[in-house]
Amino acid sequence: MQERTEKTTNVIELYNDAIRMEKEIFQKLKELRVHDVPLSDLFVHSLAVDLVNAMRSPNNFLLKHKTFWAALQSRDALLRRFSRATRNFHQPSHPRTVIFLNSISHVRTLLTVMQALQQQKKSFLVVANGYRTQKTLSTHKIPHIALDSYPHPSRPYGKLLDVLSGLHLPVVLVPDETLRYLFKFHAMRAARLLTLAISMLEQEQPTLLVISNITDTMGRCMIAAARLLKIRTLYVQHGMMLKHPSYTALSSDSMAAWGTIAKKFMVDLGTRPEQVIVTGSPQYDTLRTLRPDYASIQKQLKIPQDQKIVTYTSQPHGFELTLENNKAIISNLIRCMEQYPQYCFVIKLHPTERRKFYRKELRRADKNVRITRDINTLQLMACSEAVITQISTTAIEAMLLGKKVLSINLTGQKDIMPYEKENAALCITSLQQIAGAVRMILGKDAFAAARQRFIKQYNAGTDGKATMRVVQLVDRLCR
Repeated sequence: MQERTEKTTNVIELYNDAIRMEKEIFQKLKELRVHDVPLSDLFVHSLAVDLVNAMRSPNNFLLKHKTFWAALQSRDALLRRFSRATRNFHQPSHPRTVIFLNSISHVRTLLTVMQALQQQKKSFLVVANGYRTQKTLSTHKIPHIALDSYPHPSRPYGKLLDVLSGLHLPVVLVPDETLRYLFKFHAMRAARLLTLAISMLEQEQPTLLVISNITDTMGRCMIAAARLLKIRTLYVQHGMMLKHPSYTALSSDSMAAWGTIAKKFMVDLGTRPEQVIVTGSPQYDTLRTLRPDYASIQKQLKIPQDQKIVTYTSQPHGFELTLENNKAIISNLIRCMEQYPQYCFVIKLHPTERRKFYRKELRRADKNVRITRDINTLQLMACSEAVITQISTTAIEAMLLGKKVLSINLTGQKDIMPYEKENAALCITSLQQIAGAVRMILGKDAFAAARQRFIKQYNAGTDGKATMRVVQLVDRLCR
């Protein structure tokens, strides 16, 4: 157990070192631009993430990274050919609004908004990135076009390659070859995505671009492209706002925030107060009327009718989260829940995870443990007595469903989430605290009143009308 705790500390230290290193690189490269956009505006923190991975496995990092991206590019090339074939069915329609979706989770964020725009017969176009995003949209019968179907620039980067080859980068934590490769990789990727975003927006010529990812490279490139073309932008909040280096100044023209706490967070980052409109979260409108379907959940997971459920929503990566931490948490929770045979402990995997990741941990699991990935998360939490997570958005979803929440924060960052400060959930910071914390959340609900106050402040959309507020905001910005 001690070994896992030390690994956690080392990872946190590596992240802090990598972020400092990233800042040092950008400080030396202030004038490096693509399409007149500073390169450092496009991929802040994504370089640091790869630097951490390089420091953790210096011997085989380059090979693994190149192999992974080669496979991804091969897959994307096939998807691109398919997307270009479907392009024949789409001519630029110059919609009032383009909604860009980068992942399945962004589909969930804006699904009710898109459905409402459909019902009102508004002029909008959905542009999707990635096969799984497109598949999810098709499932919900939302017409869309693939980002890869737009013309790809062959060499849009001007003298960027020449500039990169002549750089004198700081060599502190990783070998010079690895650092040069990583910086070149991220710089070229950012340049390609920015040029592709410009290509799409130039063809469609919308009045407004709606987006739900603003802290990753793709989101930053979309915002930068819209700004270059003088297209208005609206960021609809996706997920919790965190005290983290990836949340730098937000550059969208307008922002739809979940609640007053999120608005204050955005304003503290330098956003003008008038740019932020509190709407609530559209994806949570349905929670107001959601009814637990115990019979369905029990049947799917083969849980006896007399057993109650405790759910852990797994989080294997993101920010300072690691697979090693997640394995340690799962192992500790399995051991702890053995003391409560009246409960079934359900491990809800993240969509990117596989059961095989946890073979070793599951060997000691008894008959009261279940592991699942594809079950409806909201229904599972609605049927649970308590929900355990790390720093996932599922925590606030569980609170909206009236559930007790245990948040396990092993990042080393104090108050990375607002739950502890607002006393809305039980929060712990070490593996050794798990047994006592589980005992507490299975007992009397000591957080009910504070949880209700927190929900009202953090999510203004508990009235089920957040979707319509966002739709009205879109309509107003298109005028």
